[in-house]
Amino acid sequence: MNKLSYSQQIQVIKEKFVLAKAIDTEYKVFDSSAHKYRLGAVVSEEEVLEFEEKYAISLPQCYRTFITEFSGFSAVKPKRNKRDEYIPAPDYGLFSFERIFNKSSSREEFISSVKEPCTIYPYISHKEWKDLDIEGFDGLLPLGEQGCTYISALVLNGKYKGRVVYLDLDYAKPFFTYEDNFLDWYERWLDEIIDKTLLQKEFYGFGNFMKGDEKSLLKKLEREKSTRIQGFILSSFWKFKNLDDSTIKALLPLLSSSDNSLYLDTVRLISHHKYNLMKEELEKMIQINEAFCQEACNNILLYAKNDICYWEEILIRQLKMIKQRNTFNKMTLILDEIGYDYSKDIKPLQNKNKDFKTLVPYTLKRVEGKNLFVKIGYFYKKLWRKIW
Repeated sequence: MNKLSYSQQIQVIKEKFVLAKAIDTEYKVFDSSAHKYRLGAVVSEEEVLEFEEKYAISLPQCYRTFITEFSGFSAVKPKRNKRDEYIPAPDYGLFSFERIFNKSSSREEFISSVKEPCTIYPYISHKEWKDLDIEGFDGLLPLGEQGCTYISALVLNGKYKGRVVYLDLDYAKPFFTYEDNFLDWYERWLDEIIDKTLLQKEFYGFGNFMKGDEKSLLKKLEREKSTRIQGFILSSFWKFKNLDDSTIKALLPLLSSSDNSLYLDTVRLISHHKYNLMKEELEKMIQINEAFCQEACNNILLYAKNDICYWEEILIRQLKMIKQRNTFNKMTLILDEIGYDYSKDIKPLQNKNKDFKTLVPYTLKRVEGKNLFVKIGYFYKKLWRKIW
């Protein structure tokens, strides 16, 4: 099927916008109670040309078509500390065209770097991002706020011109949304209102997951050769409240991956849905190294609430071998949850290294200082867990 022109896609968006508005009458979509699906005027060609000339940039045609044929200005005048001055869109909405830079808390950084070549790209790793050592927002146009220090932005040049990227103004690693361009991103937002995905209370974070059901995501995962991209596909399974048993079975081979990140993500996802399937894997992780042990402890704390006593002897055996503060804290947190008095087990660790020299006495004071009623509570907590 031939892809629609941007103008044709705008006509589809207009129809879907009317339908989305009719479905979300109670304003359940995030922050829709502020904009109430009100659209302002479009931007004229003259205004676009003036903007491009002023900042020495060329707007991507997908975004240009949106603001000149759908909506470029807010439907209401700006009010101090009000959210209703945004164009209806994901998160808090889109900045009105005349206030694109004025609304960003990093206004000067964006203006000074907007015409520079964009150097970020999809699926960038933490190491690659750190190596770039970026201190600006080269080739990016701010689109709208997401909350705190996060915003949506538009790539203005280069290979990924027209793509939407999520930025942290404190320079954490950026995230490219999965759609090919701005209009596809916006249309997907309408689609997920229409199918009521975004009306669910527990769902938040539009654009962070790939679209598709379990079967289509499994097909993508099977076709993909890059373990890095497989990790992004795998993360999209978190959007499902429950996973089918056949899906979990299809994910199990990822446990054989030599990529540590993909392996740990798989353990975390399956533990969330089928903790018992991962007990053996979690035991292995505790013994591999301290980084894996910490991840295993995280999963145990989250998903082993009714089986936490199972881990008592395993953790006590491993406790004498650890060397890192974080591992110590996570393991003792689980033992606290179990109700186990580990005073005698941690005393030998005191002279292991500089960290433990202060950490162990502090922990001993905390544990041994618990009054009789707390210790009785520990006893009954442990007894109750074993019974159930």
